[in-house]
Amino acid sequence: EAKAGYILVLMSFYWNFEVVPLGVTALFPVVLVPLFGILPSKDICPAYFKASGASDSNMLFLGGLILAVSIEVWDLHKRIALRVLILFGVQPRWLLFGFLIPTWLLSMWISNTATTAMMIPIAEAVLLELRKHFQPSNPKAAATGNSVAVNSGYCHESGDCQLEEVSGAADGGAHAPDPALDLPMKEFLADPRNAEFRGTCKMIMLSVSYGAVFGGVATVTGTSPNVIFNGIVQEYFGSETSFNYSSWMFFAMPVSVLCLGLSWLWLQVSFLGLRSLVRPKKIPKKDEDRIKQGLIKEYQQLGPLSFPEVLVLLLFALTIGLWISREPGVPGWTALFRGTDKRTGRTVSFMSDAQPAIMSAILLFLLPSRNPFAAACGHRPVSRSHASTIHDVAVDEDIRVQLVVDKPDKLMNWSLMQERVAWHIVLMLGSGLALAETSKVGLPGP
Repeated sequence: EAKAGYILVLMSFYWNFEVVPLGVTALFPVVLVPLFGILPSKDICPAYFKASGASDSNMLFLGGLILAVSIEVWDLHKRIALRVLILFGVQPRWLLFGFLIPTWLLSMWISNTATTAMMIPIAEAVLLELRKHFQPSNPKAAATGNSVAVNSGYCHESGDCQLEEVSGAADGGAHAPDPALDLPMKEFLADPRNAEFRGTCKMIMLSVSYGAVFGGVATVTGTSPNVIFNGIVQEYFGSETSFNYSSWMFFAMPVSVLCLGLSWLWLQVSFLGLRSLVRPKKIPKKDEDRIKQGLIKEYQQLGPLSFPEVLVLLLFALTIGLWISREPGVPGWTALFRGTDKRTGRTVSFMSDAQPAIMSAILLFLLPSRNPFAAACGHRPVSRSHASTIHDVAVDEDIRVQLVVDKPDKLMNWSLMQERVAWHIVLMLGSGLALAETSKVGLPGP
């Protein structure tokens, strides 16, 4: 048991401090467990993909990861997030809610890490627009001795707004462009006069992580710990007692919704003040309209819903429907696939949540990304925005270039799967099961 405990402590240290990549640390049990004489290699290696139930979890999770990549490839996540932000508006309390909701929804079906990575660039774009409303930090302009009025601070819902006179450059009474607006965000936030905006930035960024965490709680595939837990329950207590999609959501969704609501209130109190719950702070109308127009413009650049987006949405909806309807408290579609297990003689269902996930993943590689009937139906060809994606790459400190990368002919191809699927998470999922087996064997006897 001391050797098993040492492996647990060592891997925890390596994971927490990322001494080596996370997926590499996940492989430690393959070497250390046989080396210390806890389990032979023929037992510890299959523990990563156990045939008695854990393989279900691994295949379910892998299928979910591939589906998540397809959503990212075709910009569905961006379309969903922008639409929600436009719907809720950019007033601070509703902007906060507008980031919590799409992050929460996406994280139910996509890993927390992937969801956060998708949402952060959108949050940055919104905050860049929002910073134009706040008092810019411009010490150089202050030396000119001229003064211009800059709208600083929030307005309350009562309509009361305050204008604060700040030093700034002016030429003949005209407002000159303030160089502070070109400052890097880090320098802008460091100025003491921008403390209020700094708090808003923290609030929005934390809302992304909070939304991802609480969304991940709601479904089995929302985050890898859920899948690991489900696999271990299957392994030690039998398939009849394991959670399925419907039963997991029945228990977890109320908790997830409650935590989401509490986080919305908590972040407001933490960064906008307790008073904001009664008298919410408000952005002036002209600034609200400008930011909202920026979001609408970005949404319009995505163009109309494209053929590949529709197919991915249909596959996604089909997969979720099959997950939920497998055993929704009454006999589901898996009742059609019941039979006798030749090894045990028991009546079992030959299908689980893994089959819909992998079936949809396979279909992604088969279905075309361009409508084969477009010419016959008189439709216009696919626009460049749908046929390619643009990556903004920094070449030097002051030089950025745009790389146009053609999107695949199918909804998914192997190179994208190799590049974007989080393989280290698959290995970490297996290592969790291997560590569980190691801990079980390492326990002291009666």
